[in-house]
Amino acid sequence: MYHHILVCFDNSDGSRKALEIAANLYLLNPNCQLSVVQVINGTSHSIDTPLPEDSLGKSGYTAIPRSDGGVYATHLPPEHSIQENTKHFIQDDEPDLHAEVDEILQPKGISFHFDTLYGKTSENICEYSESNQIDLIVVGQSEEGIFKRIFLGSTEENIIKNTTRDVLVVK
Repeated sequence: MYHHILVCFDNSDGSRKALEIAANLYLLNPNCQLSVVQVINGTSHSIDTPLPEDSLGKSGYTAIPRSDGGVYATHLPPEHSIQENTKHFIQDDEPDLHAEVDEILQPKGISFHFDTLYGKTSENICEYSESNQIDLIVVGQSEEGIFKRIFLGSTEENIIKNTTRDVLVVK
């Protein structure tokens, strides 16, 4: 029997099905732990344009992504000139999936641990499962396009290839 189950949740249909299956497995063994993670994919850009000489060591400079993958080095406007709704948008651009998970699991009386990870989904899931002694990873079948699956592999394929843990892919 599994002692610690991990569910990958992004609020897609596949991840909702995966959460339901994991909930059912948990109910078979209420002594196990249930962890739910969402992964926020991030991209990093390298600066191919040097920052102005007088900006070195000073705060207030940032890099803005360009469409060609590079960045523009720019000076941030003074704090008081940024509109309040813009600050709110910047702070709240990550979805709060914890509430969605709670809405699904709470009526069943299931307690769970929720974490948000940042970066590449498959790598984060594998690292998290190793460092948290996960016995089973439950993931919904992704809805990625055919070209992405052919060239990069699907998220669930990459998890299966890179983990030593059992993986359950839910259709």
